[in-house]
This record gives sequence, structure tokens and C-alpha cells, in this order.
Amino acid sequence: MLRTATACVASAGIGAGVALYILQRLSDGSPAEAISAGSPAAAISAAAAISADGSPAAAIADGSPAAAIADAECYELKGEYYQVIGHAWCHQAKDFKVIYRPLYHCPSAVGRFEAHVLAASHFERWDDKFKRVPLSSLPAAATRLVLPGPFVLDPEWAGAPR
Repeated sequence: MLRTATACVASAGIGAGVALYILQRLSDGSPAEAISAGSPAAAISAAAAISADGSPAAAIADGSPAAAIADAECYELKGEYYQVIGHAWCHQAKDFKVIYRPLYHCPSAVGRFEAHVLAASHFERWDDKFKRVPLSSLPAAATRLVLPGPFVLDPEWAGAPR
């Protein structure tokens, strides 16, 4: 499972702070336990504790915790909520994909998908089916799972054209 998570994180192109969070949560639950136990502020504190060397986690800790959560890009589909982590290049499709995470425990659905913590979708599907919603409209259970960004750190990157 750890190898699969590592491959998913690497192929998603998400930041080191999120990768460390996901891998740590899968392996031993130490700082990630503080994240899963509580508030966005706890998530930021735990992320800062993971890395004090100027990595993306430290950049999160230097900013406003409220702003890091308030900037979360959240969407709704069929009563379930999702957070966009970013966009990643798909070598197979030779196009960008939306990388997102469910804001709920997502077990497998026979004939539809395997259990997952991260997923990718093409923009046409994303734009047709998912509806952007403000953070304030999320139920408490989903809000507790929102992670503070940013998930990448590259001052020269301007984003993927849509």
C-alpha cells in the first residue's frame, strides 16, 4: 500500500508537504494523527512540526492559517465533497488532469472505482459534473478534512491553462 501511495503522490505532482503527510499517515500516524484529530490550525501546526527547513510545510506555517484553509478549492458532486489539490500532466493522455481528494472516507464501489485518497479527472468531466462550493457550505465532517495549501512550491510556475 505504501508503494501505491508513493506512486500516486509522485504521479499527481503534488507538493512535498502533502506527500509527507499522506505517507506518514499511512505508515505510522505520528504528526498526521494530530491532523486527523482536529482543526485546520492543528493541521498547520503538525505540518510545521514535520518540516522546519524551509519546505512547503514551513511556508504554510508562515502564512495565515485561516487564509490557507479559506483558499481551499472545494467542489460538490451528488452530495459528496472534494478538494482540488492541483493539476498534473498525464503522459498517457498528453493533457492536464485535475487532482483531487474526497473529503470523506472513499471505499471501493464495485464496477466503478477502487478505494482511494487521491484521484484524477479530465477537465471536461470535472467542469460538467462538479460544482464549486464555498468552504462555508461544507458540512462539518467534510470541513475537518480540508487540508491547507499550497500543495506545490515553484515560484516560476504560472499554472496550467484551462
